[in-house]
Amino acid sequence: FVLTDEQTNLLIIGNVVAFIVALLAIKTFIGFLTKNGFKVFGYYRIIAGIILLLIHLFIHPLSII
Repeated sequence: FVLTDEQTNLLIIGNVVAFIVALLAIKTFIGFLTKNGFKVFGYYRIIAGIILLLIHLFIHPLSII
């Protein structure tokens, strides 16, 4: 497995961009938690879990053979 120079550059740029976006996401999330606390985040997680469960059960059920 050999990477060309162009692939290496794209890999480095992708990692740097991902790192910067991750830092911004963490900063935003910590700011949100500081302002609103874990209660709102907990409600969000419960609602998101219910929605994903309903999607799994009714729209895209898992077929086990």
